[in-house]
Amino acid sequence: MTRILLVEDDATQLANMLSILQKTLPDYQFIAVGTLSDAVAKLRELWAVSLVVADYQLPDGTGYDLLEYCKSHLTDVPFIILAYSNDQEKGFGAALFFQKGVFDYVRKPIIDFDEFIERIKRSIRIAHALT
Repeated sequence: MTRILLVEDDATQLANMLSILQKTLPDYQFIAVGTLSDAVAKLRELWAVSLVVADYQLPDGTGYDLLEYCKSHLTDVPFIILAYSNDQEKGFGAALFFQKGVFDYVRKPIIDFDEFIERIKRSIRIAHALT
């Protein structure tokens, strides 16, 4: 089973993303949470996910914090980070995201869900090929 952890603190965006992804990828299991601490708790509970998709700005930390947790506690889980363009102005650009080890970077708000879904599938395929 392909299990994807979605981490987004905006409840409306999370519900929208979850609805679209569940309809488009019915064979995938999606776990949705809104905070860094909830994400870590879910990862401890599940012990394995196929992909993490996380917002950069969370109310109790950042997507980097979650990425670092994943690197130290999970085996090679692919990670997609979501960020607004104004995060780049604060010094958190795509190049830095990739240097930190994310598989992909998606700008918010997500406009093209077909492309987003392809990025999810591609990240999972690449991760499987590397293991």
